[in-house]
Amino acid sequence: NSAVLEAVDIVGGTHLADNLNPEIIFKELEQNTHYVDTTAEVAAECKSVCDDDHIDTTNLNSPSYLSDLGLWPTLVSKNMREYWIAKGSSECQNLDADFSATSTRFEGEKYNRQCQKSLFTFAHSCTKQQYPRNWLCFSPSMLAIYCFPCKLMTDVELFGKLGCKDWKRATQAISRHEKSARHRNAMVQLLLRSDAGNRVDAALVRQEQEERDYWRSVLERVAEDYPPPCSARLSFSWYK
Repeated sequence: NSAVLEAVDIVGGTHLADNLNPEIIFKELEQNTHYVDTTAEVAAECKSVCDDDHIDTTNLNSPSYLSDLGLWPTLVSKNMREYWIAKGSSECQNLDADFSATSTRFEGEKYNRQCQKSLFTFAHSCTKQQYPRNWLCFSPSMLAIYCFPCKLMTDVELFGKLGCKDWKRATQAISRHEKSARHRNAMVQLLLRSDAGNRVDAALVRQEQEERDYWRSVLERVAEDYPPPCSARLSFSWYK
């Protein structure tokens, strides 16, 4: 069932991969099923907003339509949001930018640190397969990195209103951000409001689906080998 699978997504790959004890899995699922309600609310809100939104392309030279997130206005208009939802994040990543301009010597450090192209990819915790972080965008003007969905959909500070330029701790900051509930909700909103098959960032949609398929297979294998505890049988029956 999609409700249980949403909970699996929130539990996260590292937790399930580190311990496939079925009782722990079902306990995690029960503790995280509140996210299902959030997702349903987001879907309803997105549908309502989408029905009213129309993209106005009469002022494409304004900062709102530039591929530099650092130049975007703090307040995102509906037209701007729908424009970028339709266009996707690829153009905004600026992966061909000169990252050497971000070189910074932090206090107590002997060497300079800077933005690295490796930040824009990650390895799946179980399969080790490399995936692009399509949501992560570099701003040549601000010399900082931003989160595409959070910039459009939320009012979060770090990676949203403010870019991240702490290159000493960038890897840890990115990891924390992409596991946060607000980032996940922003991703859900972005995907719900997009035409997944025709988007520029369709690879992001495929990645999300692959993640779901992977954990679906994990849960099915565990279910075959171990009967669910009594407290989880009702919720598990939804999935079956």
